[in-house]
Amino acid sequence: MKNIISRITIRQAVAGDIVKIGNLIKKYSNKEALLPRSREELELMAPNFLTVYYCGQFAGCVGFKVYDDFQAEILSWVVDKQYRNHGIGSALITSVMETIEDKGIKSAIALTVYPGTFEKHGFKEVSKDSLTKKILADCIRCPRNKAVPGLVDCPEHAYLKGW
Repeated sequence: MKNIISRITIRQAVAGDIVKIGNLIKKYSNKEALLPRSREELELMAPNFLTVYYCGQFAGCVGFKVYDDFQAEILSWVVDKQYRNHGIGSALITSVMETIEDKGIKSAIALTVYPGTFEKHGFKEVSKDSLTKKILADCIRCPRNKAVPGLVDCPEHAYLKGW
């Protein structure tokens, strides 16, 4: 894994990344419970997005949203399939957590279909019903539309980490 990690670059998203981020999210939004995001939305969120490049090639991204109670949500975490299973997704989680902590935020939530990575980073599973702000902001616009927490069709697991 060290060989792969030495070949990746993680940085804050810039304007030139917006189309790449949007295309990657779109590619996986129906398959992996990612919410689709418009170009306008991504342009506004760009300061809170990190991108990962592997040997100079765009490989994935992760973003975060800050709520008014000093809690962040990790969102749009995706690594293109050809770059998976090499620690790149985990490196993105580490980087976004460092960014969140540097901003003085006290906890982070995540909804994911890949719970193992978040557990490795110290997140604990919580009830989706406890994430009221997330539900009101995003679950109601999920393309699956049955992903409202509490319904069995929601494939995501809810996670929380505080520090």
